[in-house]
Amino acid sequence: MDYSKKYDIVVAGAGIAGISAAVAAARMGHSVALIEKQTLIGGLATSGLIFVYLPLCDGTGRQVTFGIAEELLKTSLRYSPFDLTEKWGGKSKRSPEPDNRYLCYFSPAGFTLALDQILKDAGVDLWLDTLVCASNTSADGTVTAIEVENISGRGRIKAKC
Repeated sequence: MDYSKKYDIVVAGAGIAGISAAVAAARMGHSVALIEKQTLIGGLATSGLIFVYLPLCDGTGRQVTFGIAEELLKTSLRYSPFDLTEKWGGKSKRSPEPDNRYLCYFSPAGFTLALDQILKDAGVDLWLDTLVCASNTSADGTVTAIEVENISGRGRIKAKC
């Protein structure tokens, strides 16, 4: 191994779910590494150019999803030419969707910048262009470390979770 690191938690994949998990863990005081095989974070929302943040409502005007999901929706608008409708706290008078839908369109490139700032503010160590190659397990089958490869070579990242 060329290097070894230790964290409380390692998250593999910097899509929206991985970013949410990493941010939540870091905000709870854990040391967190977020491993991403690409050089771009956000998964399909950014590199896949899926530029609509799906509804956080039930379609009848009642919000059903809150927390980090809502925070990321609002973050997606930070560098975007779009906005939420007035009903959901934005400035837009019209939406391409029915006004009772809590969703938004965003700039994928801008969302990448905003996500990067959230990770930095939370204290997450972001490992881009890094492949998870293998896992190390204890006798009882518990994963104790992962082996990764990137431009620095092959390394081992140990974690409690």
